Amino acid sequence: MVYGLNIVSANEFLYAAQPLDGNIAAIRSLDRSPDGGVSFESVSGGRRCHTEHFPTKMLWKGPKGSIIGDFNRQNLVNVSEQAKSLIEEWEPGVHQFVPVDFVDAKGNVLEHRYSLVICNRLDSVDREHTTFVLSAAKTWAAASDLVRWGEKDKIPSHIDPAKPGRFVFKKSRIGGAHIWRDKHMNLGGIFISDAFAAALRNSGLTGLRLKPEGEGMEEVQ
Repeated sequence: MVYGLNIVSANEFLYAAQPLDGNIAAIRSLDRSPDGGVSFESVSGGRRCHTEHFPTKMLWKGPKGSIIGDFNRQNLVNVSEQAKSLIEEWEPGVHQFVPVDFVDAKGNVLEHRYSLVICNRLDSVDREHTTFVLSAAKTWAAASDLVRWGEKDKIPSHIDPAKPGRFVFKKSRIGGAHIWRDKHMNLGGIFISDAFAAALRNSGLTGLRLKPEGEGMEEVQ
C-alpha cells in the first residue's frame, strides 16, 4: 500500500511560522530539464534546489510551550533533527535538507531544523488499473473534470466518469524508493512506502497523520 505523508499540527491548534529572510517564491530546481511531467520549478517538484533563497530563520508564532512537530509544513515542509535522521537512515544521501532556525519573537533559537526537499521524482502510477486520465499526457485528472471541461472524448472507454477515480501505483515504477513525489500530479503530494510508513508510526515522531492517500489507492506488482 502507498501512503501519503500528511503533515498536521502537533498542537490542538495550527500555529503559523513566518520566514524572516529568504524568498521562497524564487527557489528553483538545479535540474531544469523537461521530463514530460508537471512543473519542477519549486521545492515541491521532486528535484534538488538552489539554496540561496531558502529562509535561514523562521519566526514561530505558537505560544510558549507549543510543539513544533517533527514534521511541519508552515511555508515549507520542514523537519526536526530526529525526522531527518530517520529519513537519512532509509534513503541516505537522496533528499535535500537545508538548515533553518525556528526562533521566538525575541530572536531566541527554539530549534535547529531543516527545510526538506524530496528528491525522488517518479512516474509511479499504474496506467492499466488507474481510473484517472493522464490529461495531455502530462497531468492526472479526474474523468468527471474532463466532462466538466468539455473534453469527454478524451476519456478512455473503460473509465466511467460517474464513478470516483481510483489511483493504483505500480511497484516496478516505484522501484526501491520509500519517499517520492509523482511527476504527473499537480498537487505535489509526498508519497511513502508502507515499510517507511510503519517506521514512522513506530518512531513516535509528531506532526503526521498516515493513511492511504485518497479513495481507492492501491499498489500492483
